[in-house]
Amino acid sequence: MIPVEEMRHVTDFDEMDEKALEDISAIGTVMTAPAGTYLFHEGDHAAFYYVLKEGKVVLEFRQEDGSVLTETVGPGMGVGWSSLAGLMSYSSDARCAEASKFLRWAQSDLRHLFNQDGHLGYMMMKACAMSLNRRVAGKL
Repeated sequence: MIPVEEMRHVTDFDEMDEKALEDISAIGTVMTAPAGTYLFHEGDHAAFYYVLKEGKVVLEFRQEDGSVLTETVGPGMGVGWSSLAGLMSYSSDARCAEASKFLRWAQSDLRHLFNQDGHLGYMMMKACAMSLNRRVAGKL
């Protein structure tokens, strides 16, 4: 379980009411990982969605020509959106560039909760889309 207080200062959850925060926090966990840890690799089963609280994560996207594009993600950003979207596998590698702290949810738990509360599922997907938009906007 994630303490609700951990979620209050994350932009993605700003629009959620207290009940929604309690419901989503009840199925999540807080985890830490040292620098160099891979959260997942491209093609792995998309088992978890993460929101970075502290630290940095480097996403590594392999291109058809063999090159690798990277993107650094910081606090407040989501990682592993494939899991949140219900996809079967991740589309990149995710490596902790420094010691990091995450809020983490299992895809199976999210899917179950979203099937029970479609509005909460919508709010999470909207938050993910806004997070991705902030990341893209930062790249322009």
